[in-house]
This record gives sequence, C-alpha cells and structure tokens, in this order.
Amino acid sequence: VGMIDGEVVINPTRKEMSSSTLNLVVSGAPRSHIVMLEAAADNILQQDFCHAIKVGLKHTQQIIQGIQQLERERGIKKRTDQKLFTAPEEIVKYAQQLASEKVTAVFSDFTHDKISRDEAINKIRLETEEQLKEKFPGADSYEITESFNVVAKEIFRNLIMNEYRRCDGRDFTTLRNISCEVDLFKTLHGSALFQRGQTQVLCTVTFDSLESSIKSDLITTVASGIKEKNFMLHYEFPPYATNEIGRVSGSNRRELGHGALAEKALKPVIPDKFPFTIRVTSEVLESNGSSSMASACGGTLALMDAGMFFLKCTNVIF
Repeated sequence: VGMIDGEVVINPTRKEMSSSTLNLVVSGAPRSHIVMLEAAADNILQQDFCHAIKVGLKHTQQIIQGIQQLERERGIKKRTDQKLFTAPEEIVKYAQQLASEKVTAVFSDFTHDKISRDEAINKIRLETEEQLKEKFPGADSYEITESFNVVAKEIFRNLIMNEYRRCDGRDFTTLRNISCEVDLFKTLHGSALFQRGQTQVLCTVTFDSLESSIKSDLITTVASGIKEKNFMLHYEFPPYATNEIGRVSGSNRRELGHGALAEKALKPVIPDKFPFTIRVTSEVLESNGSSSMASACGGTLALMDAGMFFLKCTNVIF
C-alpha cells in the first residue's frame, strides 16, 4: 500500500513508490483480521495511516475470497493443524496445583526487577519440574517443560487482563523511567546513552564524505531500487545485554531486522540532500524489551549531539 498526494494506492509500481509517502505491507486473514504490518512512512498523519491499513485490509479479503473460491472449485480439503510439542492436560493440571500460588506471588511482587524475577521463576520451575518427573516418569522432557510454561503464561496474562497491572507494578499507561546522556565521547561526532527501565543503549554518530556511501550491487539495486545509501544504522545485541555469555560473530537476522526497524524510524527526518554520509551505531548494553525502539531514541539524541539538522525529531512510544 502506498500513498501519493494523500490518496491510497494499492500495489503501486516502483515508479509510483518513488513519490509515495508510505510503504506499507498488510497481511490479512479471513473475517478482516490483521496478521502483520510492515511499514515505512514519511511523517504521515495517524488518521491517514489508519485509513491505509483499512484499505489494504479490504483488498486482502478480495485475495482471500479468490483463494477460497479456488478451493471450492477444486474440492480441496483444508489440512487440519497438527499440534506438536503440546503438554498433556493431566500434567498441566498437576503443574497448576504445584506452582500456581508460587508463580502468582512472584508476578505480583513489584519489588522484583527483571533479573531477580527471572531467578525466582526459574527456581520455581526447577522445583516443579522435579515433582512432575516423579509423578509422571514416562513423560517426555518437553512435556514437563511445556506444562510449566502453560501455567506461567496463563497466570501472567490473567494478572494483566484482570488486574490491569504489569509484573513491575505499572498500569497500561505508565512509562518506565527514562534517562538520557549525550556527548559521552569527545572524539566522536555524536554520542548518546539512552536508558528506559532496564533497557540501555549506547549510540554513536560518524560523518564522512558522500564517497563513503554504500554502493549496492546489481541484484540489490534491481530488488530495492536503491543504488547507493548515505544513511545507515548498525545495531548490535551482544549476549551480555541479557546477562548471558555466548559467541560474538557477525550480525544475525535479528540484529539486521532490528537495525532496519530503527533506521526506518530515523530515515524520514534526515534531509534529502544532506552533504555527508551518516553512520549511526547502536550497541545494546542492557535489554528488557524494545531495544530497537531505544535505538531510535538514542540515535536521535546522538544525531542531535552531532549538530544534525532535523526536519522533525523522532521519538518512540514503547
């Protein structure tokens, strides 16, 4: 879905996309249910974005109706879903008897932070799994593990839906504490440290000449329509961000995806004819959710620290 001069365009051509202020992919299911959205936009209004989603969803239903019509004409029977790695109801019920009160107490204790809460839940998990193994010696290990997962997820969800409280005590409209620092490294063009709750991101900015822009190969150019790129954001999520150890190698799919997400948030506010190549880096130092959105906020601060002229500032709702 594109948007040109305020008008929604379905399945626009690449030429039309070059003048579109919206690049939206809508994935829909029967009965007008949205499965997934992927979008990049150039500061469009919220009501216009919502309208584009509705129009895109309407056209997905036409495709679905065509698929269903083909299914009826060919007499194809829909394949039934096979539920794999599910916990037997008997084991789940016994796990509820063993762990429900303990898990509820941990999720209702708002003095916990992420690490202490995880440690408390893991202690209950180990105790419960040992008792389940004794009660059901013939059960597979994944059935034991999944039984506890079912209980913990159900309790976590019910506390939110029934008591309108998250596990850290916040209601649905309360933000986590936010702190920001800039100009951390004098030798860099720009730097910033953004922290929201237990998510902390260090962002840096480096300027270089336009000759340093990324030149796309032929296949990438044909696929994306982009010949060169003079604004980029590189995102890193090392294992220690979640208090773990592990191999540090090249960027994985998750890091590439999160970096692309933050880059999409910042790209529209960069002037089109900026005379330098801009490289923003984001290293996640601590993570408790939404590190990509923290990267967008930290990247904005680092760019402002570098003296960047913005069309508009970028901030993110977590």
